[in-house]
Amino acid sequence: MKLIKVQYIGRHGTRYPTLSDMEKIRRLLSNLDVPASWILPDLIDDQNSAQLAAAGHLEMYQLGQRAAKHYHHLLNSTVFLSSESARCIDSAMAFMSGLGNTSSLNVIPRNHDTTLAMKYSCPLWSHYRQQVSADIHHNVDIFDNLHGTRIQSHVRHRLGTLLSMEDIATVYKLCGYDLALYDDANRWCSLVDHQMSFWLELRNDIRYSRVYGPDGADINKHIACSLVTELFNELDMHRNITGSFRFAHAETIMFLSTLMHLERSLGTTSQPITGNMGLEAAQKRGFRTSSLVPFAANIIFELYQGSGNQLLVRVLVNEQPIRLAQCHGSDFCPLDKLRKALGSDVGCRFEGVCSLLNI
Repeated sequence: MKLIKVQYIGRHGTRYPTLSDMEKIRRLLSNLDVPASWILPDLIDDQNSAQLAAAGHLEMYQLGQRAAKHYHHLLNSTVFLSSESARCIDSAMAFMSGLGNTSSLNVIPRNHDTTLAMKYSCPLWSHYRQQVSADIHHNVDIFDNLHGTRIQSHVRHRLGTLLSMEDIATVYKLCGYDLALYDDANRWCSLVDHQMSFWLELRNDIRYSRVYGPDGADINKHIACSLVTELFNELDMHRNITGSFRFAHAETIMFLSTLMHLERSLGTTSQPITGNMGLEAAQKRGFRTSSLVPFAANIIFELYQGSGNQLLVRVLVNEQPIRLAQCHGSDFCPLDKLRKALGSDVGCRFEGVCSLLNI
């Protein structure tokens, strides 16, 4: 088989916390007596809010280098697109530098973006985003009632202070930032062992699976339809573009994954993520944000020409091939078969899909 096209959809690289997360961090620090070395000024500097960090520049540059190695013969006719945010634009530029490509970058204005920052253009999603809040709080309360005492006792034993579950969630984020920004597991991560990390991620995924994933409103399964339509238009043999590289957000990856039901390919249970989810089901779930949407996450569609000019698609998640459930667990899926499996999402009218008339 011959690789003839590639479609790359990536999340931006490692960034600093958002303003709201910085405020949570400052509030936590005001109540704790921790070593001064644990409090890094750049992590709570408002000027850094949500900006791409040096670690993010490096990982995107390295991703570009790997892409250059794998797709060097496809780079003569390429398109580069970015969501209208500084961290996405900077990620795209770092990736293109690693790729050795000097093409122009097309930035999609947020108020016209139906493919990369689609939630801002979808009134129906905004409506249901508010509707799921009660269900999220209900399931988080169930989780805290089941697991909170054990988790709080663990942190109290390590830190000598009883923290709320919300403060512990901030500790968990600080551990993540320590690893992503500074490659340091000796500060905040010393409070979070493997088992605790597993359960705190599940607590986070209660929210993400409802706001962006398969456990939320039906619009979550269709909001990426314009993106999928563009992907299939460019995979079509009649288009002369051999490579498209898009740089966006975690929710872009989650929405695309939800539309394609990738949780069926990445896990072995379709059980919704709930506050009382058991250990075995939690371990087998396919929607798991640490593996699906880390910083610099990506979903890649590779188009191959097989015998008899048959067109076959291979999908990679974070550069690792997956077997699509729609194609009966095959590594390579006929393009027409995958298009048919995705139904009316390919060729959708985004305005109609996102209309409040669908309530």
